[in-house]
Amino acid sequence: AVVSYKYPSEIAHSFLQLFGGVDMYKSYQRKNARKIRLARKYFPYDIMQDPYAKNLRSLEIGSFTKYMICWTEELNDKYKKFLTD
Repeated sequence: AVVSYKYPSEIAHSFLQLFGGVDMYKSYQRKNARKIRLARKYFPYDIMQDPYAKNLRSLEIGSFTKYMICWTEELNDKYKKFLTD
């Protein structure tokens, strides 16, 4: 059993980071304000958005995150801008 004060959404978010998932909110990995706004627009319910205090069932693994964790081999061209900060 996991005994923690962390929300399940935070645990899932951190777990996906182990497999290549990247933050979509302002963090040491992502600092470009324009790209942060676009990521919020394109992927509002993605688990890699800020997961704090969110219900895990209301979140999803979006197409960009699926690509980053190797669940898919193709990435829509309009999302390639998120490969760099």
